[in-house]
Parts: sequence; C-alpha cells; structure tokens
Amino acid sequence: MFVYAIGWQLILKRINLTVAFCNKAATIVWGMLWGFLIFNEVLSWQRMLGAALVIIGVVLAVRGEREHA
Repeated sequence: MFVYAIGWQLILKRINLTVAFCNKAATIVWGMLWGFLIFNEVLSWQRMLGAALVIIGVVLAVRGEREHA
C-alpha cells in the first residue's frame, strides 16, 4: 500500500486529477483483457458491454475536462 500511495501521488503531480481518476476505471478493462489472454477466461457480451461503457465514460470525461480547461 505504501508503494501504491507514493506512486499515486507521483502520478497526480503530472496528470490532472479528473483524468487520473477516469483512467483508474480502465483497470477493469485491462483486467478483463489479461484474464482472457492469460487465464482463458470467458468474455461474455455483458462484460464486453460494461467494458465499452467504461471506455466511453473515460473518453467523455477526458474530453469534457479538456474543453473545460
């Protein structure tokens, strides 16, 4: 947890808070991808739909933050 906390603080120094938290949600998508590739997990359409919604949300939030700045 200590290493994670230090790493997170270093990230926040370089990236806007909104962008950092939005991209944190993308770990769900990466977990699904690696689970599929390494552990041969099944990707159902519900999981893929959820991953697509996460990606769309991240893109919209980052675009909104850029337009606001």
